[in-house]
Amino acid sequence: MNPNEIKLSRKLVNLVIEFVDKNRNLADDKITIQNYFNILEDLGNGVIEKIKFKNSTIWDLDTILKNFPLLAIENRDINLKNIIK
Repeated sequence: MNPNEIKLSRKLVNLVIEFVDKNRNLADDKITIQNYFNILEDLGNGVIEKIKFKNSTIWDLDTILKNFPLLAIENRDINLKNIIK
């Protein structure tokens, strides 16, 4: 696969890598990396640090984080560290 053949998303603390076709339509296949965004631990501690593609492109941790959309919410922010245990 190449970078243009995937879409990254976040589902709670999980990173989801979804495969897309040439028109960017989602395919049925996906990879879920559980606890990738575990806010109770240091980000990067034990997570996948690199993704290497067929065309030799390599995404490091910073590139991975830059390639998925952050979704804002309208309500006020809350500190999840006190809620999730």
